[in-house]
Amino acid sequence: MNQRVRSEYFPVAFLVSAGLIFLQVSFTRLVGFKLHYHFVFFAVSLALLGLGAAGTFVSVMPRRGTRRRVIFWTAMLALSVAPVYVWLANPLPFIDDQMRLKFMRQVATYYILWVTLPIVWLNFCGGVALTALFSAFPRRMGALYAADLSGAAAGGLTCVLVMKLGSPPLAFLLTAVPAAVACAAVSLPVRRRGGLIAGGAAAAMLAGVMLIPGWAANFATVPFGAEFGSGTGQVDYRWNHVGRVDIAPEGDGLSYYLDGDASTKIVNWNELDPAPRQPDPGYMLVPHPAKVAVIGCGGGTQVADARLQGASRILAIDINQLITSWIKEDDGRLHGGLFGRPVELVTGEGRHELRARGEKFDVIVMHAIDTWSATASGAYALSENFLYTKEAMQDFYACLDEGGVMSIRRWLFQPPRENLRLFITILAALEELGVENPAAHVVMIAPAASLDAVRGRAVWGSLLITHNPVTPAQVEVLQKQLNQRGWSILHAPGVEGNNPFSAYAHSPDREAFVASYPYLVGVVTDADPYIFQFHNPLHGSEETPWGGYDFTSLYDASTILLPVVFGLSLGLSLALILLPLRFMRRRPDADGRLRLSQIIYFACLGVGFMALEIPLVQILSLYLGHPVYGFTIVLVTLLAAAGLGSVLADNTKRSARVFCQLSSLVLLVTAFGVYGFVHWGIAWPGALRFSLAIVLTALAGLPMGFPLALGIRSLGSQGRRAVAWAWGVNGATSVVGSVLVMGTMVFANGRVAFLLGSVAYALAAFSTRWWGKDVEPVTPPSV
Repeated sequence: MNQRVRSEYFPVAFLVSAGLIFLQVSFTRLVGFKLHYHFVFFAVSLALLGLGAAGTFVSVMPRRGTRRRVIFWTAMLALSVAPVYVWLANPLPFIDDQMRLKFMRQVATYYILWVTLPIVWLNFCGGVALTALFSAFPRRMGALYAADLSGAAAGGLTCVLVMKLGSPPLAFLLTAVPAAVACAAVSLPVRRRGGLIAGGAAAAMLAGVMLIPGWAANFATVPFGAEFGSGTGQVDYRWNHVGRVDIAPEGDGLSYYLDGDASTKIVNWNELDPAPRQPDPGYMLVPHPAKVAVIGCGGGTQVADARLQGASRILAIDINQLITSWIKEDDGRLHGGLFGRPVELVTGEGRHELRARGEKFDVIVMHAIDTWSATASGAYALSENFLYTKEAMQDFYACLDEGGVMSIRRWLFQPPRENLRLFITILAALEELGVENPAAHVVMIAPAASLDAVRGRAVWGSLLITHNPVTPAQVEVLQKQLNQRGWSILHAPGVEGNNPFSAYAHSPDREAFVASYPYLVGVVTDADPYIFQFHNPLHGSEETPWGGYDFTSLYDASTILLPVVFGLSLGLSLALILLPLRFMRRRPDADGRLRLSQIIYFACLGVGFMALEIPLVQILSLYLGHPVYGFTIVLVTLLAAAGLGSVLADNTKRSARVFCQLSSLVLLVTAFGVYGFVHWGIAWPGALRFSLAIVLTALAGLPMGFPLALGIRSLGSQGRRAVAWAWGVNGATSVVGSVLVMGTMVFANGRVAFLLGSVAYALAAFSTRWWGKDVEPVTPPSV
């Protein structure tokens, strides 16, 4: 039977979906200011359950007119945004120290519960409106789903632009606008009553935004200075799509604060006293460098050191546009002209910038480059870092001039974790390049008399990578100058010690060493860039001391949290989505039942799509040079391409099985081809890289728009409740699937995550064999 859809329903689906993606992207960025990345991931995963629960609600509740249901729930979405924003920005009077939100799991748990409930509600409101449309017109699912995906693509792109040009708080509040317009679009054809409904909703929404209290306006409730310095109060702050940066007092000066916690000292060149400063150990090997590159220049500490060493050219790179724009606008007042000649300040990702330039440097400095906050690519990114992978070390080595050295600083614990894993990764990188005796090119330094003296202290260990083998004369110079500081060499050519660095370098069976070590210290690659995931909860010899520094527990928390979130997501999905639908089948008026094969089909689609989207965002962030670019390209292009596939699905006579098989093949090819392609073309011109990323992502996403649309269309004869049930199953497994894929990426690698998606689509194709004759589309519906 053909179905005609009212013309206003297509823009309604587009607008509601755009509003929901506005909500999800801006929420991730906002809450990342107050919580660490793994807690944000937890909150987002739970909040998305609202979409799946909407399918349950539409299926279980008595039928109402489609128009009435869409009007009511779009109005509720528009009206709820402003109150929810105030809820999220609430300083939580029952928490004494807001700064500790990012450090204390118990306090963070309170805030997670505080923010998740209202976000679930907003997703639920929008989800009910969309599910009502889908279940009312299953034969036009292709066109409606295309409008939904296109709206999500447009909303994602617009939200990033709003956050870049405005702020995340503004983007979150603008969630109400497309919802209000959707309400108006579906209400106005009802004449006078519809106009009153739409006008009232719009007026109430604007009033709610205008009445937002001042303390919530900038979303900042962290008392700067309370944790890191003696001063109090903000000097200035700025938001953008990457995060938030505040200038606030720290000690006797000022610092940039990134997302409320990580700080970098603002160095003023005119007020700098060079006498007490200790140069980086790298300058002991290259005392008068001509060319220096600083990756992550921040407030300018390493730039000042390079100038004091007499460098004639300094390339200062920082990925945070807020910091670099502040420096360019106000270098004289904030930094005393520190970033003037001979410094070239560049906004970009360090590895990508160096490789694209093809320039050689005498010294490359990279000190403690990471952030504990939610990254620009969203909560799914968790804690990956492409600056510390095997391939990154090879790129950096290629940028060193003859006699050049790279200095990397990371936290040194006892027993070692970060530095040891990086040490092992560097040796593997040099060995793969064919460097003879890689251990002769690496020096490990502890800022203490010995490694045992580090226990219970928070210190920075230094790793030096040299282009040429370190000579005995250079080792002697290092030892002499380091002894004056009270420091020690843990590994260098000709220096042997009783520590894990020396033990690994001289081990006859390095694989056995890594397997027996009480932490995860294996080689980090671009397919598995989680250098900070060194906690293994299944390892029986795990040591319990944390080195006396509170934040070390955050590393293991992120890996432990993944199986916990998976279990909670699965349990809540069953409780909120699947069990009510199961009980609904026993009702005498139940008009729709899904076969087990159909449940498997829609579940596999949810997992499979996530298995393409999440790892693709990650690897394209490296390819394009910034997490925001990877996130935006994948979100917009993948959804738009899938939307086009949904439109084409309305006019195809091919079965869903064919497109599931094609999607499985796409993921299989991606798993074995994308990493080599990225490494091959990472230095190509930006326009070419962006064009290729868009085209290849679109080709991957196009066949994935068919299976859901064709599956929903096949349920038309089984009734509205069957459609709502299928939507609920797909929503639930999208939530669970995102956690499953993220866990696969952390505990295995991105390639395995792509293969997981390939298997999911293959299983979906196989399940269609038991659907029955009513599954295959007979006649494409008319417009």
